[in-house]
Amino acid sequence: MQVLQQGLRLHGHVKAFLIGASLAAIILTVGGYFIFQHQFKNRFYEGIFIDNVDLSGLTSDEAQQKLTGTPEVFAQMITLTSNDVSVASSEATLGLHREYKTAIDQAIQLGRNEGFITNTSKIFRAYTKGKAFNSHLAFDPIKVQDFVKELAVKANLLGEEPSATIKNGQIEINIGKMGNGIMIEDTAQSILSAANSATRQFTAMLSPTGTQLTPIQADEAKHRAEKFIGKSIEGKVDVITVEISDAQLITSLKLPLGYNNDEVEKILKMFTDKIDRPAQNAKFSYDEQTMKVKEFEPDLDGITIDKQQTKNQVLEVLKNIEQGIPDKVTVIAISKEAKKADISLGSLNNLGLKERIGFGETYYYHSIPTRIHNVSLAAKIVNNTLVKPGEEFSFNKALGDVSKATGFQPAYVIQSGQTVLGDGGGVCQVSTTLFRALLDSGLKITKRRAHSYRVSYYELNKDPGFDATVYAGDVDLRFLNDSPQAVLLHFETFPDKLYMVVTIYGTSDGRTTEISEYKKWDVRGAPPSQYIDDPTLPPGKLVQIDFAVGGIKASFKHTVKDKDGNVTSENTYYSNYVPWSAKYRRGV
Repeated sequence: MQVLQQGLRLHGHVKAFLIGASLAAIILTVGGYFIFQHQFKNRFYEGIFIDNVDLSGLTSDEAQQKLTGTPEVFAQMITLTSNDVSVASSEATLGLHREYKTAIDQAIQLGRNEGFITNTSKIFRAYTKGKAFNSHLAFDPIKVQDFVKELAVKANLLGEEPSATIKNGQIEINIGKMGNGIMIEDTAQSILSAANSATRQFTAMLSPTGTQLTPIQADEAKHRAEKFIGKSIEGKVDVITVEISDAQLITSLKLPLGYNNDEVEKILKMFTDKIDRPAQNAKFSYDEQTMKVKEFEPDLDGITIDKQQTKNQVLEVLKNIEQGIPDKVTVIAISKEAKKADISLGSLNNLGLKERIGFGETYYYHSIPTRIHNVSLAAKIVNNTLVKPGEEFSFNKALGDVSKATGFQPAYVIQSGQTVLGDGGGVCQVSTTLFRALLDSGLKITKRRAHSYRVSYYELNKDPGFDATVYAGDVDLRFLNDSPQAVLLHFETFPDKLYMVVTIYGTSDGRTTEISEYKKWDVRGAPPSQYIDDPTLPPGKLVQIDFAVGGIKASFKHTVKDKDGNVTSENTYYSNYVPWSAKYRRGV
């Protein structure tokens, strides 16, 4: 029994010793591991190689320096071919270099990112057997792309898309041309991917360009484009009008089918360039004694058109034209986003000038330079005229003397049954535009006379009968300001576009206007040409000084209603245009 007890005590001591020894071994092992890790912190473990270079104990920066210590020579030539055209460049020129960063990053992480046993095993294996990593070669992407572009300049066989144009009223079809072009990105990538291979000769990757119509397709394209001759699109926002001609619409056709998005975008840009604008603050000051306006600018909303909706409308019009919709001019309503100005016109005065209450516009294409000058001068003189409530405005009185002394130049006027050069020709362009603005405003027109014969300028955007002639004396345009507030007449001319507008500002009392029952009748042809002997011309020489115009009668009813819809005035305007013969000066 005693012996047994002694044996047990001995066994306990041995067991304690073994446990203690094991704990000590673990502590020593773990401690040694951490000492080892501290020694190789941010350094390669023993036995790490990149490209057969021993990097044991080095940091990443030291390894980079050691690996790049002896520059490698890259002198092999690289060729790229397409369409029997080649370009060549050395590896060095294309920036070929050995890339070590990936290998260094991989090597420095060995034995660090996994569990204790796995890390220890990998470190021990590297120490006893070595662990090899390899770098790789890489080209400079930008230099390779430039290399490919160099070939593209020389070797691209540019195709051409078919197109339709209008010339002298006839459709001309360019059937297009097939070609091919180098795919820059894809070809460059094929070279970049071969940096570590033995391949140094490459063939460019090509994509077809252009389209060529067959004779049948070309004929169909011509018939398709002919549907657009004489058609146009007009987009209008406030007083801003943009017209897209038939030539521009035809250009937007993609042949044989569809529409050219780039050309449609150009049409859209025409709208945005002319219509989009920032908000404009109002400016206004005047002399209270003379009622002369010193400064005036109306407040204008900032406008940004809805591009996608406008584009959709343009495409819809194109489709409608192809389907045979007969409208010569298609007017589209352009959706817009408006931003109010910070300073409104109404906040700058107590005269009642708050908003637009009337608008008129005319064109004067084909005017001679002196007429264009007179239109601008007359508009400038009467511009920004204030008319008090209850006051009658006289155009002749506001304009004053029309002569060479006041700056007017000779242009064609109607005088004694003839069209002759006289000072102030073109003034009626201004009175006619005002007449149209007065019709729109509903202000009471007290005097108006039509021209003796039809004048082409006034029929560019209106039927005959919407003109008003003025001449010194009683041939005048007058109106009564029967609104409760003052009104301002604002005249603007755009000589580069041969276009003018008159805007009437005041306070709306809710009145509305309507033009109805327009009629034309008693159409008469022009009489025979007249010849006026002129001894200053060579014998037989003819100089046309007037053009033949047929006669016609026209009328329309103008109705004004108050805010409750009650008719307050109703007038019928008559015009009787006599036939007019062409006139020539003839040398005798």
